[in-house]
Amino acid sequence: MRLGYIFTDFPSEMKNGSTYVLKCLSFVLIDQKFGAMIFDTGSPSDNANLVFQLKKYFDLNCEDIKFVFNTHVHPDHIGGNRLFTNARIIFSRNDFNFSEEMANVAFSGGNMLEFLHRRCPGYKNSFDEFEARSTVNYIKNYWSREAIGFNQTISFIEDSPDIPEFISIIPTFGHTFYHYAFEISCKDKKLYISGDAVSNRFILKEENNDRMFEPHMDFEQYFKSLDYFRKINNLIIPGHDRPFYPQTSVSIRKNRFNLDDL
Repeated sequence: MRLGYIFTDFPSEMKNGSTYVLKCLSFVLIDQKFGAMIFDTGSPSDNANLVFQLKKYFDLNCEDIKFVFNTHVHPDHIGGNRLFTNARIIFSRNDFNFSEEMANVAFSGGNMLEFLHRRCPGYKNSFDEFEARSTVNYIKNYWSREAIGFNQTISFIEDSPDIPEFISIIPTFGHTFYHYAFEISCKDKKLYISGDAVSNRFILKEENNDRMFEPHMDFEQYFKSLDYFRKINNLIIPGHDRPFYPQTSVSIRKNRFNLDDL
C-alpha cells in the first residue's frame, strides 16, 4: 500500500482586503487490490496543480482514480471531484442537502447571515456580514452539482456504500452537521483522515476558547469530535496541514511514503 498527500492553494479574502492562501490537503492511497483512491480533492482554483502532483508523486492520471472520498462538501474539499471521471465519489447526502439549502439562499439573493445564524448555532458568535458575503461569493463561484460529481458515479455515506474493507467511515460532526472522517486499517497500522474535524496539528493542543477562531456549525459537536481524536495514538491526516502524530505533533514531510514507514 502506497500513501501520500498533495497540497493545493485556495485563495481566501480577509477583512482588511488582503488575500491569504489556504493549503488544502488531498490524501492519496494506492492499494494493490482496489487501486488508487483520493480523500478530499482540494481547491477548485488549483486543479492543474492537483493533476501535476498526482503525476509527479504517484505516477497517476485522473482516470486512474477509482474512489473519491469527501469528508464534507465545502468547496476547498471537493474542488477536484469533477476531474475523476472513472471514480465512484462518496460523500454525505445530508451534508450535500444542507449545502444545497445554503446555495439556494445565495443564488436567490436571500439573507445568508440570517439563515446561518438561524440554522447553525456555532455561527451565531463567529459569523458576521463579512463572512456571510464571503460564503455567498464562494457558493456563486464554486458550487454546483457538476462540481461535486453528480455527472459521475456517486454513492452516499448514509446508504452504507460498498467500499474497501480496510476503510471505516466515522461520524465526526460539528465542523459541518454531517462531517465524516475515514479510518484506514492495514496489518497492525491505522491512520485517520480527519478533514476539518482536525484542520491542523495545533488544534488538539489548544483550549476550547482558542479553537473558536475557526467557524464550525455546531461547536458542541465539534468539541466532541476533537475529544475523539485526542484519544488517538495513530497518524492523523488533517484538512489543512501535513499528516502528524498527535502525541508529538511531529509531521510527515515526505509527500509519498509506505505503510511500513509509519
